Amino acid sequence: EFELTVVLTKSRSGSFGFTITRSKLDNCYYIQDILDNPAKSDGRLRAGDRLVTVNGHDVTSVADDVAMTILRSSPRKLSMTLGRSVTNLVAPPSCDSLPDIVLHKTPSGQLGIKLTGGIGSRWQGIYCLQVVPGSPASEEGSVQPNDKILYICGRCTLGMTLEDAVKACEIAPRKVKLKIIREEQPVNPKAKWNVHSGAFSTSFSFFSQWSAGQVALLPGDVEFTKPEGGGLGFALIGGTNGSLLRVKEICSGGVAEQDGKRSDCVGTEPQYMNLTVCIVNELRSCDIVSEPTSDTVVSDAGAYITSSPPPPRRLTIVTDDTAITQDVSPLPPDSPRKRIVTKLLDQSCKDIRKTQSDGWSSEEEEDDVFDATGQEMTSQTGPPIVSEEELSTLAFISPAKTSQYSGSRVKALIRILQHQLDQQELVKEFTALEHLKPTDNCLVGKAPENRNKNRYRDILPYDETRVALGDNQDYINGSYIHMHVGDEKFLYISCQGPLPSTGPAFWQMIWENKSDVIAMMTQEVERGRIKCHKYWPEQLGVPLDVGRYQLHLDNQQFLEYFHIKVIRMVEIETSETHFLRHLKFTHWPDHGVPKSSEQLVRFIRYLRAVHHKGPVTVHCSAGIGRTGVLICTDVILSLIEKDLPINVSDVVKEMRLQRHGMIQTKEQYLFCYKVWLEVLQGILELHGNQWQPESPQ
Repeated sequence: EFELTVVLTKSRSGSFGFTITRSKLDNCYYIQDILDNPAKSDGRLRAGDRLVTVNGHDVTSVADDVAMTILRSSPRKLSMTLGRSVTNLVAPPSCDSLPDIVLHKTPSGQLGIKLTGGIGSRWQGIYCLQVVPGSPASEEGSVQPNDKILYICGRCTLGMTLEDAVKACEIAPRKVKLKIIREEQPVNPKAKWNVHSGAFSTSFSFFSQWSAGQVALLPGDVEFTKPEGGGLGFALIGGTNGSLLRVKEICSGGVAEQDGKRSDCVGTEPQYMNLTVCIVNELRSCDIVSEPTSDTVVSDAGAYITSSPPPPRRLTIVTDDTAITQDVSPLPPDSPRKRIVTKLLDQSCKDIRKTQSDGWSSEEEEDDVFDATGQEMTSQTGPPIVSEEELSTLAFISPAKTSQYSGSRVKALIRILQHQLDQQELVKEFTALEHLKPTDNCLVGKAPENRNKNRYRDILPYDETRVALGDNQDYINGSYIHMHVGDEKFLYISCQGPLPSTGPAFWQMIWENKSDVIAMMTQEVERGRIKCHKYWPEQLGVPLDVGRYQLHLDNQQFLEYFHIKVIRMVEIETSETHFLRHLKFTHWPDHGVPKSSEQLVRFIRYLRAVHHKGPVTVHCSAGIGRTGVLICTDVILSLIEKDLPINVSDVVKEMRLQRHGMIQTKEQYLFCYKVWLEVLQGILELHGNQWQPESPQ
């Protein structure tokens, strides 16, 4: 092993540009991937290098959490001593310089190659141990035992464990591309489909597995122009239950017959037809399997059709200097985000009340009822509070062109985040957070007189951060959460969903803290279990008395994914008033997390726009799971807007030091990263072209 020292300076985003992994064989840490600067521009680091020391600390035999702490707590300068295997002293050929060995998986996902080696082994690389007879690899004929596999679907294997390499093959698409060397020379492909020919397309949407005497289907392009009022002159069969769509018959005198090409396996579009066909010279009993790509959709008949580009998403990050054209967003040019925020902040709840007429209320309305999905069925509303167009505009975040969240910098960050999500590295990160122990004993919450005030007996506020009520410091299951966002500090109250007996205390907490936004992240009933008591007024013009306060519902609006209620609190003794918005997010599924972040981001951006005093009060049922996701996401969005680095682990740790267990599950933790990733992808989706560097003159 050759030893070398590398010193890197942390980038503006707080990253050193590489990832590490641990080998189970020798328990050492290795460089896994070089993803971005400064590691990439420095050029000395290489996947497969073994970490010996980091900033003077020996990391060859330390626990995972210790190694992560050493790396993450590093100052701007990171000094590493590395060990490099003599087999890796020469840099590997680039991926583009090596030919593709293309293997098609069997329907059960097998390639027929047994692997060996990996970091920590004496081989220090991924090698073919055996080719299984009769397998796709055996039939293709290029791969042989002892071949070194350098790339799997474009990913370098030098920093992979054996388990990583096996997983890379498992998660690869049906068509697996390998780059292989043998005795330091590139291995060239042998199979027909690996031979480049000008007569046929090299992009395969269909392929076959065959035995002796049978041939593969070779692709070609056929274009038809549909005559007015007529057909194309062929009939199709198949396309159901995942079967391939095939040509059953070519009609006499039709367009297809006049074209003269015998065809099979067709993907169609209406009107002008761009058909992908497979020309068959000899076909006996091929098992034909279709392989859709990411830019295809399935028609009703089961054919794979090239889809048009997706419409621009409204949830995107744009630069201040970039104009928003009409085809990008339906917002009129006179509705900039700043004007909408000003409107929302300045809009007086009293003015809303003055515009109401008796026609907005209904004396016949019963108490709200819930359908199977938990959505409120009432239709009693006042004047519209916010439009979807305004919400769309609020969702825009505007980093400058020089921001770390723009241009090539955001591309690199997206690659890093996607890699971390794909490799399950973040699960380990979440697991490390589980070792955080409670910071105090929660004695007030455990007191006998307070036990019945807790929805869950094991989820209690810390004594140090609990919300205390009145002069007597009375108890409620709620915690103050202070989050640092640059030089600014965001203040939240994280609490459980009120019980029937704790409703008055909840409203006392709102009043004393002058909280002007309540974010509710649960339904009252989910899967037949009560998650939260209904503690708000339900009908316009019908006040609700709760202890020392009277609650008036001045206006409400039911959007597709969240409900808005404008509530006026009146202290009965003094007649003082306090206005607030109750925001109820309704699209969190009973199981898991939302499939998309867009609706939650709009919800949070609206919350942030209308909040201007007191803490933001957030609750779900227990006040730690979905509540933690909302707070973490709000912080992430604000850090992007302020062009500040993001460390999700640190955000969650900061929350957990103030309320135990914030963000309960790994799915919730990964969802926070997904929000970050999808927002960054919105930059490239809408404004990637504007951020491309100019060509040299």
